[in-house]
Amino acid sequence: GCPSTCRSISFARGSETLTHTDFSLPGCFALQWSRTYRSSLAALDRGVFGARWITPFSTCLDVLKQGVLYHAADGRSH
Repeated sequence: GCPSTCRSISFARGSETLTHTDFSLPGCFALQWSRTYRSSLAALDRGVFGARWITPFSTCLDVLKQGVLYHAADGRSH
């Protein structure tokens, strides 16, 4: 992987990523709700959970002159 600190900062990318679990419910149908902060994800500054916080269910589309730019929950744009 890329060089990084013991915590959440990637030296190669110059970005910080951290994941926070808001709640976890055990049982037969266990449920866990987590969100991730990515400092490099400027496309989601208007996110529902706050600037640059995403969940596995986050979706963001930017309408451009050339088409549409999709920003995935993993931080990549297509």
